[in-house]
Amino acid sequence: MKLSNKLTIVIPCKNEGRGILDTLEALNCFTGKIIVADCSTDNTRELIKAFDPTIEIIDGGLPAIGRNLGAKASKTKFILFIDADMIVNFDVIESAIFAMEQNKLDLLTCKITVPELRYKVLYWLFNIIQLGLSRFTPLAIGGFMMFRRSTFNKLGGFCEQDTLAEDFHLSIKVKPRKFKILNKTVLTNSRRFRNKGVTYMVKLAILSWVNRNNPDFYKDDRGYWKK
Repeated sequence: MKLSNKLTIVIPCKNEGRGILDTLEALNCFTGKIIVADCSTDNTRELIKAFDPTIEIIDGGLPAIGRNLGAKASKTKFILFIDADMIVNFDVIESAIFAMEQNKLDLLTCKITVPELRYKVLYWLFNIIQLGLSRFTPLAIGGFMMFRRSTFNKLGGFCEQDTLAEDFHLSIKVKPRKFKILNKTVLTNSRRFRNKGVTYMVKLAILSWVNRNNPDFYKDDRGYWKK
C-alpha cells in the first residue's frame, strides 16, 4: 500500500493568512489527502484554494472541533494532526508511518523546535520532559500527533468541550507502551510565546499537567484565545 493511502493530514485553521501556505509548501511531496478544517473570517480559504485546489477544505471551529471533523472525513489507517504553523518535512512523515507500523503504535509524536534562539531553550526543555514522562504518561501536542484512526475513534476523539490543551488531554488516554516519540524534529514559530508571554505559557503547561485528571480544567481557556 502506498504511503499516500495510509495517511490523512488534518490541519485546523483560523485566519492563518499566508502562514499556512508555508506549512502546505513543506508538505508538497505528500500525495495523500490533506484536510484543512477552516473557520477563518479573512481570506485564508481563498489563499489555500489558489495555492492548491486539490486540498480539501471543510468548515472547522476551535481546534478540538476542527480536528474531529477532519478525522471524520478521513478513511486512512493513520491520521496526522498538525497545526497551521508547522514545517513538517516528508522524511519525518515517512519515518513516523514506519515507526507506527513496526511498533504497532497508537500515537506518535516528535520533537519540536523554533528558529529563534531565545525560545529554542524552552522547546528543548519541553522535549526532555516529554521524553522523561513518556514511559509513564504519553504527552503530545497538536503540532504533531499521528494517531492510529481506529484508536482515535475508540477514544472518542478530542473532547469538543475542551477549549484548552485538548491535544494533551487526549494523548494521556493512550497506553504508554503504544506511544513513541520519534527522534526527528519539526519546526514551528514562536508566536504563542510572543503573543502570550513566556510566563503565561509555562504556567499554562504546568497547570495542564497538574490538572491532567481534572476534565473540567480544559473547558476554561484561561484567556488563551483572547487577543
